[in-house]
Amino acid sequence: MKEKILFRYGYTDGKTWIFKVFTLDEIQNGSAISYSRVSNQIDRMILTTRDRWTGLVDKNGVKVFEGDNVKHKFSRIWQTEEHNSTVIWNKQYCCYYLFDGVCCHRMRDDIIYEVTGNIHEK
Repeated sequence: MKEKILFRYGYTDGKTWIFKVFTLDEIQNGSAISYSRVSNQIDRMILTTRDRWTGLVDKNGVKVFEGDNVKHKFSRIWQTEEHNSTVIWNKQYCCYYLFDGVCCHRMRDDIIYEVTGNIHEK
């Protein structure tokens, strides 16, 4: 099965965030722009972020996007502690990485993730 390319749009008025997920087809046909024009909820908000979906879901079935903060454990016997990291895109290697403030680790599908928030929300 071919995965859909998804983007999470983030709208803010400086205090509140509203997130809406669009497929690439919806963006190309103008649905993302139409949504921002007709939604009273984001009437006075500005589109400030477009985060790509990694293709992974966390242990609760939540889609993991670029910019998400995730809790995870590496599947290695000698690393038993949980880590808190931010999902980032690595342009040099063309893949998603977990950045914990010190170093980066490549995201893998054999790691169990839990989305705890994102970099946009405080």
